[in-house]
Amino acid sequence: MNELKKFLELSLRRLLKGAKEGNLEEVSAVLDQQPTVTMKCYCLEELGKLMNVIGSDGWNALHYACFYGNEEVVAEFLGRDA
Repeated sequence: MNELKKFLELSLRRLLKGAKEGNLEEVSAVLDQQPTVTMKCYCLEELGKLMNVIGSDGWNALHYACFYGNEEVVAEFLGRDA
């Protein structure tokens, strides 16, 4: 499970950074990534939840995308039911 936790933490950092920067390719890559076989049964469900994880500042990736005016990233999140 430690491997899963590291994977999800890294994915969340990438997702938040992509949302802040308006990097649609990075956001889509994080949300579409395929975990290793050993993590797959736990991880696919968790990747979908990353969009809604609230950071220590009280914001999630959708908040950042909206705040920074990254309309394409906002549309991607909303299209994935964020």
